[in-house]
Amino acid sequence: MAEKQKRSMSKKSGVAKSAATSCHDTHPLEPAEMAEHLKQGLGKEGQIVHIQEIPSREASFTELPCHLSEAMREALASIGISRLYSHQSQAIESSISGRHIVVATSTSSGKSLCYNIPVLESLSQDLMACALYIFPTKALAQDQLRTLLGMKNSFHIDIDVKIYDGDTPREDRLWIRDNARLLITNPDMLHVSILPYHGQFQRILSNLRYIVIDEAHSYKGAFGCHTALIIRRLKRICSNVYGSHPTFIFCTATSANPCEHVMELANLDEVELIQNDGSPCGSKYFLLWNPPLYMADGNSKASSVPRRSSSIVEVSYLFAEMVQHGLRCIAFCKTRKLCELVLAYTREILQESAKGLVDSICVYRAGYIAEVVMSYHVSRMCSAILLYKICLIRYACIFTIKEICSCL
Repeated sequence: MAEKQKRSMSKKSGVAKSAATSCHDTHPLEPAEMAEHLKQGLGKEGQIVHIQEIPSREASFTELPCHLSEAMREALASIGISRLYSHQSQAIESSISGRHIVVATSTSSGKSLCYNIPVLESLSQDLMACALYIFPTKALAQDQLRTLLGMKNSFHIDIDVKIYDGDTPREDRLWIRDNARLLITNPDMLHVSILPYHGQFQRILSNLRYIVIDEAHSYKGAFGCHTALIIRRLKRICSNVYGSHPTFIFCTATSANPCEHVMELANLDEVELIQNDGSPCGSKYFLLWNPPLYMADGNSKASSVPRRSSSIVEVSYLFAEMVQHGLRCIAFCKTRKLCELVLAYTREILQESAKGLVDSICVYRAGYIAEVVMSYHVSRMCSAILLYKICLIRYACIFTIKEICSCL
């Protein structure tokens, strides 16, 4: 009975947690201090099996390419850019020269400029030229639209940039087909609404100069095979029907074999790899967390076999611990259900350890209707940017072995 009182059991997860490891302190900690704190608290049973500090990196700058137009220079100056990172300059030079490229640099390294600059430059010099941007999600398309609109406002030549996806009103689609020069869409819309009716997009496809595919690493498995066939069909229509041969620009941040992947994805014979990251980067801590073993209650055979604690519960405790100690965090989950579970578990933990922080966490996942997504972006824009940038500069990245193995 005393042992049962000493240990608290989560009714939802069925995983025991020692009351001795529960932390009720809210003193701010730096990432390195948090790693030591976890070793002595939640991770005192040896859950942390590996720690690696990734050192910081200084930025490598280059001057703006001399062949850029004055309109482009003014557009860049309007968003505070007077020089480029080395990988951006290399990507721009290669794509303007007509070579297919894949930019494989770290997150938040300015990959958007690697394709926005050559695309807008080409569209501003050739009034008939068009470009196609393909993103895996609608949210990414909306983010890119805001960036493009901010840049094109400084151009002397007006370039119609429009999103063509499932949320586009039907009454606007005819105007977009007849007037847009930079079309932003996703693989499903390309498959269902554009390629089957390619005659309606003749103006765009016959003048297509660039095809940009961002987040190329997301095209894997069944989704990747589906997208690869769509891109092949797009290439055949452009070449055999309309006589256009667009240049491909791919971007990825987490692909181990980016060049081979995109060559297979788009059936290309040659792609130039750009991976010498010139962007600055703060130091990071990589922690590999192995959920502890525990014995299930009961007298059955199954209860005599040790089991690993739930990785979802472990992540919830780690997430709560970091929030308590002032570290801004992002927990990535595979599904909507897991997002909601981690949110519920973390709030339950914080209710006991730091009640005032319960409402400081929220979930942002797929499944929201367009109106909710847009209202979320408007209301959370400043805090979301702050959260994103701080996490990139200083954060502890935690994975569980169980989660890693499930992805292999």
